[in-house]
Amino acid sequence: MGPVVKLSGTMILAAATAAAAVGCTDPGPPIRVVEQLSPVYDLDREYRSMMGPSSVQTLVFAEAEADPPELLWVVGYKAVMVAEDGRSEQSQDFMCHSNLDFDAGRHARLFDLPIYHTNRLFTLSQGQQEIHFPPGFGLPYWSDESLSLTTQVLNLNPDGRLHRVRHKVSVEYVRDREVDPERPMRPLFMTSGWGMVLLEGQDGYYGVSEPAPEAHGSDCLPGEPTGFDKYSDEFGRRFAGHWVVKPGREVNRTLVTHLLDIPYDTTLHYAAAHLHPFAQSLELVDLTSGTSIFKADATNRPDRIGLERVESFSSVEGVPVYADHEYELISVYDNTTPTDQDSMAVMLLYLEDREFEKRERSPVEARVAHVELPPPDGEEQLVLHTSQGELRLALFPEVAPRHVARILELARHGVLDGTPFSRIEPDYLIQTGYPPAQRYGSSDPRKRELLTPLGAEFSDIPHERGMVSMVLDDNADPHSAVASFFIVLGAADNLDGRYTVFGRIASGFDTIERMLEVPREGNAPVAPVVIERAEVVSRAAA
Repeated sequence: MGPVVKLSGTMILAAATAAAAVGCTDPGPPIRVVEQLSPVYDLDREYRSMMGPSSVQTLVFAEAEADPPELLWVVGYKAVMVAEDGRSEQSQDFMCHSNLDFDAGRHARLFDLPIYHTNRLFTLSQGQQEIHFPPGFGLPYWSDESLSLTTQVLNLNPDGRLHRVRHKVSVEYVRDREVDPERPMRPLFMTSGWGMVLLEGQDGYYGVSEPAPEAHGSDCLPGEPTGFDKYSDEFGRRFAGHWVVKPGREVNRTLVTHLLDIPYDTTLHYAAAHLHPFAQSLELVDLTSGTSIFKADATNRPDRIGLERVESFSSVEGVPVYADHEYELISVYDNTTPTDQDSMAVMLLYLEDREFEKRERSPVEARVAHVELPPPDGEEQLVLHTSQGELRLALFPEVAPRHVARILELARHGVLDGTPFSRIEPDYLIQTGYPPAQRYGSSDPRKRELLTPLGAEFSDIPHERGMVSMVLDDNADPHSAVASFFIVLGAADNLDGRYTVFGRIASGFDTIERMLEVPREGNAPVAPVVIERAEVVSRAAA
């Protein structure tokens, strides 16, 4: 490990050479650290997994303003629970999870790579508070790529006292310019597989039309969901990734070949497991070769509910994985209580990226087209059946043809179904968040293709009440719109020429009024407001 440089905002707080302390003759490039504190969370009662207070923040590298952007390598991630002062360490039993996400679509475009990974970069939970890649390995990012940090707390052992805690998160990285060119960094990418239980369908083989047990192993168990992590495959099956474990021992096997979606033969160099209390182990098995890739054993607290330790895997040499092999995830839980408990079983795999090439970044520009107003409506409309009622969108294919084609295809392929409205700001706008397939990834190649960035189609159509415009996943990149959009509720000329207007509300302002009545914390709705189903209809039929 090289010198450690801790950065908080723009301040360099310390520089120390950890490698020198152990007599290393090649300390490597300096390890830089950017830190982020979550908001303070109050815990005064029991909070089950995924039910405690949470927040989402943006994390940026200290070199974010570099011009031109520079190449960085993320080499580690750490999250610990601390007191409200941000310094005093608290019990890690309060941690539900700490997730770090990135914009996979924009990242792929910046590096000229296909999207074969999800938006997830790291997740830490009880039993594992840090990840450090083997020396010389890292995840490549440009300095102007921002990261999304989600933190959540729980309290499975309430003691009647108020605990005020927060997450302290550290991202470790090195600058490519400080890497010895004779020993370049080896690039990684992350993919993941997760255990599931069957909710609907004749069998529990995810993504397989005609399963054969000798090739695909045992199917997953039927079960009960305990959260919003629900998945469907193209063969009519529905699954839950967050499920009930009854009292006693449970062994669940999930075929994860389609979830992992390994694009080519490569090697595994780091693996981490995300488990809940009462977990015994999580194992990834290569069904084709009959070998175990990695088994993460979990140690539970002896005197209370909680995970003390979850094993991880790290290797410079790596373990081979293959694109044409079948893979199975085996989770073992032992619920020693007389009541139902909740569970998850996720394995994150960091594989060597064989398609990555270092290349220069070039600036991008977007022009603003003149449009005769009012723009003509297209022959097709989009109907959003939301939890608050129906919204009907008239579209402008002559103004923004790529964006209109994208939104129609997203609807036809079910990508918009289940998308939440994440921002409700009266007199300004209502905005959707990530569709489930973008937030959690999808095994469907067509869905992944539809979740890539779009080139801007800016026009001089004003952002006024009723207009529908595309969200930029990165406000610094005019060509980063993917699948999220917003509805303008009042004059917003500050958005003109910066976001692509692709339609207008044809009907449904009564639905918008009901959305505005949903309780909020800040601009985030407290109760779910979601697109339950999106459909394409003809204007004539409407």
